[in-house]
Amino acid sequence: MALSDIMRGAEQALNKTAVKIASKRGWVPAISGYTGYGSQHSIRIYGRILAVDPNDPLPLAVDNPDDKSAQRGWRQFLTVQLPDHPFTVTVGDKHIHAHTDDNGYIDISMDNPGLEPGWHKARLSTAGAEDAVADIMIVDSERPVGIISDIDDTILVTWLPRALVAAWNSWIKKTNTRTPVDGMAAFFARLRQAHPDAPIFYLSTGAWNTYRTLKRFMRRHGFPEGPMLLTDWGPTETG
Repeated sequence: MALSDIMRGAEQALNKTAVKIASKRGWVPAISGYTGYGSQHSIRIYGRILAVDPNDPLPLAVDNPDDKSAQRGWRQFLTVQLPDHPFTVTVGDKHIHAHTDDNGYIDISMDNPGLEPGWHKARLSTAGAEDAVADIMIVDSERPVGIISDIDDTILVTWLPRALVAAWNSWIKKTNTRTPVDGMAAFFARLRQAHPDAPIFYLSTGAWNTYRTLKRFMRRHGFPEGPMLLTDWGPTETG
């Protein structure tokens, strides 16, 4: 058995225990939507379901990237995810019923039910939680230009090559103190001026746990809206 398998098993066992404890303490599900994308043929929708303390307003604000709350970075990673949890995705008059994966993530691929190029919304719902909204960017296949950008040390200063500095920035500093890479917001503004309808995607090996912080950061510093494709934090099948 590979080390990654052992670590994933330990993570799942720890979370299973955390779910039992959270249930006994009266914690409730909270569903959040991430930004998805699609073509005129198919769409992909992302989200997550966590167990949260109903008396703590911070975790319950998962679907409001504009809230003014700030916390130490490490708090974003202390989550109790709900695996194999039932949920419903509604796009227009189409409903899809499914379950979260082992880490509480929602990842749905479906045929485009008729959404035209531009921005649309899907509704995510699960029993015992307020509904959430997942934005969807439908890309026009006739557009000749698209923009793909890294996040770390491209728009957001993290200092990833310097591990200790990166850890301090990500884990210790408050989430509202992150700084942009100098000049990049203006560079994006010029790109959008030259290609106003170009779709923009942001990529990172960073965790989905930081999604809300990144959304606030981008809006605060004037970066254009676009889907973020992040990763799960923790052991995977390969590492």
